[in-house]
Amino acid sequence: MTLPNFLIIGAIKHPHGEASPQYLHSPTAPARIAADMPGVKLIASLRNPADRAYSSYLGRLRGGWERRSVEEAMRPGTYYVESSLYHAALSRYLDLFGRGRLKVILFDDLIADPHAVLRELYELLGVDDTFVADVTEQHNRGVVPRNGALNEVFWKSVKRLRSLLPPSLRNTGLAGCAHRLMVKKPEPLPPAIRKELLEHFRDDVAKTEALIGRDLSRWRH
Repeated sequence: MTLPNFLIIGAIKHPHGEASPQYLHSPTAPARIAADMPGVKLIASLRNPADRAYSSYLGRLRGGWERRSVEEAMRPGTYYVESSLYHAALSRYLDLFGRGRLKVILFDDLIADPHAVLRELYELLGVDDTFVADVTEQHNRGVVPRNGALNEVFWKSVKRLRSLLPPSLRNTGLAGCAHRLMVKKPEPLPPAIRKELLEHFRDDVAKTEALIGRDLSRWRH
């Protein structure tokens, strides 16, 4: 078994590493990673917590796993809101790995200057920093189903069909192409809900700001 040489505790995938947003908030993952993968390097990708919570909600809505309204789902105590708190989770990793092996990148920077962020990651990983990646194509854009009931039936049918097909005929991308006809661009997070979320996240943003040494004042608006 070949172990990955880096882990992304965010939402970016790479063929020579491993990525999962669940790693960041798992209370047991840091110790297990340290024990099983000595020398591994870590990348944490952080986003404005209000935007991150709403994006997570939209993703589950699109996938047919979420039925609640945005008003119900964007409340303190729900998975979307509580998994957008960063300070405690990052502290667990920094205590074990230190700053030399954990690189924190901000989604804002990735959008503003993706090549600059990539150069920082190349340096961390010790790879060719002259490589220029194609960053023009966007993947996994936020969308919502036009009809929730139909969307749920669609994904249940796809799951059933995949279980009947041989492996060679799975993951062809046809389901994704068909699903594009059933979705639309989402409405922005309602201002009143966003205001409540920003207030809920205020203290955690301040603690995270001090922890990583970055100005996160734009996350307060």
